[in-house]
Amino acid sequence: MMPARHLRRGATLIEAVVVVLVLAIAVPPTLSWLGEAASRRADSISVVRATALANVVIEQVMSDSVTSDIGLTPATYTDTATTGLFARMSGTSSFYSGQGFNWSLSFSGLLGPTLVATGDTAKDLYRKATVTVTYTDSSGTARALATTMVVAKP
Repeated sequence: MMPARHLRRGATLIEAVVVVLVLAIAVPPTLSWLGEAASRRADSISVVRATALANVVIEQVMSDSVTSDIGLTPATYTDTATTGLFARMSGTSSFYSGQGFNWSLSFSGLLGPTLVATGDTAKDLYRKATVTVTYTDSSGTARALATTMVVAKP
């Protein structure tokens, strides 16, 4: 009769050391990649929010350009105490400013139909309106997103 042979079960010390080494080599880069992915995701969310804020403001400017003379009097349009754009947008923009987003609106000088100043007051009826949204990305770098449209006398 042959003696019974015992089957070895479990891992040897060498196998355990190999597993630990493989994990030691693989885990740090993986964690680094996850951190970078989270940072890129946060940055893309910031771009989406900045775009949304710029669109809200530009849509309001477009809406107002149909009913008022904002193309020719930009300072009055933006800065009037209770009826100016800054006052009317405060409720909407406060959500974004609480998250570190700020916006500004600037107008170009009067322009002609080809968007070049002609010097003719009968033709220079247009202005470029630019909404600039500023924010800080995940690395602490200041970023700006600008959106421009043309407004005219209604």
